[in-house]
Amino acid sequence: MAEKKTHIIIEPGKLEKNYWRDVWEQRELVYILSWKDISVKYKQSVIGYGWSIFRPISTLLVFIFVFQNVFGKTTPGVPYALVVLCGIIPWQFFASAISSSNESLVSNAAMISKVYFPRIFLPVSAIMISLPDFLISIVLLFSLILFYNAGIGLPILLLPFTFLILLVLICGISFLFSALNVKYRDFRHIIAFFLQIGGYLSPVAYTINIIPAKWHWLYALNPLVGLLEAIRWSVIPNYSPLNVNWYLYSVSFSVVFLLIGIRYYRKTEKGFADIL
Repeated sequence: MAEKKTHIIIEPGKLEKNYWRDVWEQRELVYILSWKDISVKYKQSVIGYGWSIFRPISTLLVFIFVFQNVFGKTTPGVPYALVVLCGIIPWQFFASAISSSNESLVSNAAMISKVYFPRIFLPVSAIMISLPDFLISIVLLFSLILFYNAGIGLPILLLPFTFLILLVLICGISFLFSALNVKYRDFRHIIAFFLQIGGYLSPVAYTINIIPAKWHWLYALNPLVGLLEAIRWSVIPNYSPLNVNWYLYSVSFSVVFLLIGIRYYRKTEKGFADIL
């Protein structure tokens, strides 16, 4: 007896609630889009995923050579290399994911104009491209912890949640600016400028101790400040106490920005095909 063929018709949900149902039912598309880009990312590279180790190590060595005599004394009793690596790894993940997702809609204009699927998959898959590098870099971080015999205590339990909040912040920024970049192409330059100076305006190569105390409240408005300092506090014994207010601000800011990003993305999503 011939097997009866099943045809699946994919069409946009007619109500807002059906959109998220479509997202769930078609979630495999995220893996397909992500794996396609991940598989070709280092396809013709000599060292392949070795770049995931080379990039943070090379940046770490440069920072140690240039800044150790300047910033290394701000954390007495704590290895400067460990302090810097705790900033480099999340910052490179943040910068790489934002940069990729910002162009995700424009670079897939042909796909958007020809077939229906939840467009939110495009910035999400662009973010996921940076995840393997990030995970490999975390292995490097714990290797350095073992090298310095720094030890791991109970604060390490906060680390997964902090990384999750970092991802929430990345998603919020990605949704908002990738949608804005469809209509206003100037935003590709704004993001490039932001990422260029962001590493200096965030405590990557230094700690907040070098900032005068009277300006801490202003500096901590950058949500990455609370997250990077929390990461250091989680993995480095005898590090400065965690500023709970900064951390809660970073968490709140990230969640609110995610909601804003999703709202604006959904509001403008229906017009992507016409503009592109």
